[in-house]
Amino acid sequence: IQKYTFPSNLNSPHHAPMRPLILPLLLTSSAHATPLQDIQQAQTHITAYLPHLTSQSIAQALKDAANKGLRLTIIAPQHTHHQNDSYLLSLLLASKQTPPAPIHYYQETIQAPPFLIIDARTLWLGPGTQGPGSASPGNPKQLASAFTLTGKISQTSKPESHP
Repeated sequence: IQKYTFPSNLNSPHHAPMRPLILPLLLTSSAHATPLQDIQQAQTHITAYLPHLTSQSIAQALKDAANKGLRLTIIAPQHTHHQNDSYLLSLLLASKQTPPAPIHYYQETIQAPPFLIIDARTLWLGPGTQGPGSASPGNPKQLASAFTLTGKISQTSKPESHP
């Protein structure tokens, strides 16, 4: 498994757009990271589409990241937090503690596999991002699509104040 990570300077508002042929040359890879390890090593922000969060370790790692002050954007279908085997409610309650963790929750159903975007640079796709199953690294085109998708949601929807 290889995980592709964008250089941090690509997030700069002053960075000129790049041609797709150049972009793959700027990627770095890490052969041993997992979604859980990347969540634990995140520095600024995590965006996740979690239609069925059943992994206690992923939920705890996301909660720990929020408690460290990282901004979390969680997207899940409406009523997902009511599923018996879901850890989504436990994660979302971190935004109600004192001090509150910075979690933005959007109740949306999207036509995409579960995914995690770590620090706006790394994309993980697949059921292993939220529970049992495998997770695979995303490519630059998939990361761009995930950004577009989550950007539309945050622009057109209002975060839920509570689950």
